[in-house]
Formats: sequence, structure tokens, C-alpha cells
Amino acid sequence: MRIPFVKQVYPNVKQVTDFLVGGGEGKKAIQSGSVCLVEYPRKGIWTVGLMTGETLKAIEDIAGERCVTVFIPSSPTPFTGYTITVPA
Repeated sequence: MRIPFVKQVYPNVKQVTDFLVGGGEGKKAIQSGSVCLVEYPRKGIWTVGLMTGETLKAIEDIAGERCVTVFIPSSPTPFTGYTITVPA
């Protein structure tokens, strides 16, 4: 952390890495790529999504419970879509 360039870049790279791989210590592993149903975009409407893993610890601290990140594909190109955070 004393190296000038690393000091500025490391926190951002760590945050992105934690988001993609999950930053949870001592948690049961979430199976990445699992298909799931989430209530999205509002209550009563269920959407199929792909669970991508754990979410940021900061988000879980604010939510007060364990959360996961879910990718919701959109039409007409299913490789684009939305990334949402929902309670596990």
C-alpha cells in the first residue's frame, strides 16, 4: 500500500474482484451460474435469472442479511441484461 500506483488502484481492483468472486469469509459457497427465480421488477412478478455469486460485504452490512448477485438477461440479446442484488 506504500507504492504510489498500487495505493490508488488496489482498493478499486479489490472491490471489483470481491463483487465478481464474492467477498464472503466463512460463508457457505453460492453455486455460481445456478438458475434462480427472483421477484423482479416488483412484488408478484417472478423473473428467471442466473446467480453469479456473493455480493459486496458493504451491501450485506446495509441490508442486514446475506445477499447474492443475480444476472437478469434481457431480450432480444440474452447476453445483455441487468445485475441485481437480492437476499439469499
